[in-house]
Amino acid sequence: MRRFNHIYSKLRIHTNNSKLLISIKLSA
Repeated sequence: MRRFNHIYSKLRIHTNNSKLLISIKLSA
């Protein structure tokens, strides 16, 4: 369970980063 949470948090960080990149590209 702990390992799954670690992977899930990594995925969440990755999706947040991609969303930030997309918003920056749109605003630029």
